[in-house]
Amino acid sequence: MAEETIAKARDSGNAAIHCIALIWAGSIHVWARSVDRLHEITETLEQVATRHSLLPYLNVAHITRGQLLIARGRPAEGVERIRTALETLHACKYEMVTTVSLGIMARGLSDMSLHAAALGTCDEVENLTRMGGDFLRLPELLATRGYCLAAAGQADLSERSYLAAIELARSQGVKSGQLRAAVSLAQEWIRVGRKEDAGRLLTPLVAAAGGEISLDVTLALELLG
Repeated sequence: MAEETIAKARDSGNAAIHCIALIWAGSIHVWARSVDRLHEITETLEQVATRHSLLPYLNVAHITRGQLLIARGRPAEGVERIRTALETLHACKYEMVTTVSLGIMARGLSDMSLHAAALGTCDEVENLTRMGGDFLRLPELLATRGYCLAAAGQADLSERSYLAAIELARSQGVKSGQLRAAVSLAQEWIRVGRKEDAGRLLTPLVAAAGGEISLDVTLALELLG
């Protein structure tokens, strides 16, 4: 459906609509962590936005570039690219990707061992999310905070945040959000010898996924193996 949406937007001949489709329909590849396809989409977004002088959309592409850099183990470059792009977007009064971008930055800061900055960014995201009412993004934020707390050596608080993410995603009916947070928590538990706890957490979520194939299901099965 995402690819069909992008193709229809491209064929419309409207550059703004094409960019919007690349950003939002293309975001499914962020969730699926389809790095190669996400790289292609980002390149196309940069080309279209540059050709038509669509500065906000060009900077959204820069944020995705930053996310890819963080995922490839280059957090300092990624964080700086995102920070610079956000400054431009603020000046353009384009705030639709602010909370998502700050969440990505928090992980990058954590990977740089800048733990106070990472957790402070998580707090900023939570405040913005609650003020804006975009509560579907809260489970992802809670999982990000769990990640940052674990990196900072605060295991108990990390576990609490991951469990809160799982419960909130469950209450919202978002199975994928439950599983993603659960996989991250299970990895932490297995690292400290709590394999049985990890199994009890993951087994019902994998069963609920049915025949769905995703990276998170694959990771969960590997942890259960």
